[in-house]
Amino acid sequence: MKFAIAVVLFAVVLPGNSQTSKNPGTRAVCERVKLFRQHRIVAWSSASSGRSAFFYVGGLAVDADGAFRAYHPTNRLGLDTIVHAGHPGNWWALATDTGETNGHPVLQGERDPAPGYYVSITSLYDAKNLNERDPHRYIPQKLAEGKLPN
Repeated sequence: MKFAIAVVLFAVVLPGNSQTSKNPGTRAVCERVKLFRQHRIVAWSSASSGRSAFFYVGGLAVDADGAFRAYHPTNRLGLDTIVHAGHPGNWWALATDTGETNGHPVLQGERDPAPGYYVSITSLYDAKNLNERDPHRYIPQKLAEGKLPN
């Protein structure tokens, strides 16, 4: 399975008596207190040098649907793995030759942005573009360019 994971560290420093270290570059040791746990994410609180903070580490999954290079017949070349687009007989994230989920996935041609990649679809699309096989119809690329349909 191929997907992107980013680790997010979020900290909020609450106002307090600020003290600067006399030895810049040294690490201050602070005690942490477990605030709560939500699924696999643990939130911690810390108070050090008169400052209070809370922090946690969480994951992030990225969905590439609608991107020109989202899916490729050679799985390792796409931004996402083909199983996230469906399977033969039920393609929910790819344009098909029949326009139905049971059709055959459509490959982008020579004049498309990513020749050889599948046309990845999304539920948000440019209604003025009636060609369901056109990779430009789907909104994520338009959002990246700062262009929204009127």
